[in-house]
Amino acid sequence: MERIAVVTGATSGIGKVTARELARQGFRVVLVARDAEKAARTASEIAVAAPGAKVETLLCDMTSQKQIRAAAEELKRRHDRIDVLVNNAGGVWVKREVTEDGLERTFAVDHLGYFLLTNLLLRELRRPRVERAALCRMSGHEARGRRDERWLRRHRNGSQALKRVGRRVCL
Repeated sequence: MERIAVVTGATSGIGKVTARELARQGFRVVLVARDAEKAARTASEIAVAAPGAKVETLLCDMTSQKQIRAAAEELKRRHDRIDVLVNNAGGVWVKREVTEDGLERTFAVDHLGYFLLTNLLLRELRRPRVERAALCRMSGHEARGRRDERWLRRHRNGSQALKRVGRRVCL
């Protein structure tokens, strides 16, 4: 039986490596990305690195709840089950930005996007014998114990945030 892996943020960094390694292990990999050109290039690179790999692309901006819902529906249409879901997409914006849904952009992609996508795919994730969902994200959400928006607005400097964070966490 073919195994299906879905990887968000799959066009660079840890997401790209994860997608490549899953393809090498024989998974059909769905690259979820917001940039069609980067997704196609990544799919081609994975095909070279893992001969015979089955790679699909799916466009979705993880800051948009509308696009996340559409992507989940498309995944359900394409696949009756998902064996592995790797929630890796993330970002740090230097200035505070608000999404089309009225949410702070970093919070939308680094937290709400994963929550929504995973919940929309729960039925498909439960169909395999073993459920697998991974969350790879920046640990900056901790913001040194400060979670109020006023603190975030005052300290909205991307380079300082990265210096504080300096690592990624996979749960």
